[in-house]
Amino acid sequence: MVQNPPPVPGKAKMKRSFGRKLLRVSLFFIGFLVLLLLAFGTLIELGFFPDTITYQRPDIPERALAAVEEFFDLEEGEEVEYLYSMGFFSFRDDGQFVTDRRLGSWAQNNGELWYQDCMFEDVVALEVELHEGLLDDSYFMVETPDYEDLILAFPPEQGGDRKVLGWLRRYLPAEIISVEEVK
Repeated sequence: MVQNPPPVPGKAKMKRSFGRKLLRVSLFFIGFLVLLLLAFGTLIELGFFPDTITYQRPDIPERALAAVEEFFDLEEGEEVEYLYSMGFFSFRDDGQFVTDRRLGSWAQNNGELWYQDCMFEDVVALEVELHEGLLDDSYFMVETPDYEDLILAFPPEQGGDRKVLGWLRRYLPAEIISVEEVK
């Protein structure tokens, strides 16, 4: 008759102990990621980080308005109506805005700030590419006689791009606006 060798003391206990440690470490890591995502989401909701939507007045975060006022000289009584920022950590990194008098854009590239705006009366043509997917922004290409052309991006999320287009139709002549729906 063949006998099994006697069990080595502590070997089975060691296997179970390693499995439990691996489970604890995995659960800790997953919990940490969930907590990190919740904290980041809370900071977005509080306006510390840009969200992926087009903000509309009066819901534009103060930090975003401060970036516009830092880079552009708004006229008295001029208010930002729509704003979108593609900055990941800060509104100062990137943004587009529309007031009742102008369109503007700014971006940081390799530490260098680039910004440009255009008054409505200077707009010669506005070409709009409206995108339907959540991954593509809609583009507003502004042609002016005195400036380089200005390109603004607004996301279709929550209809922000269409709201901006509706706003611009109130202030720009219909014959200079062309719209293409991109699917």
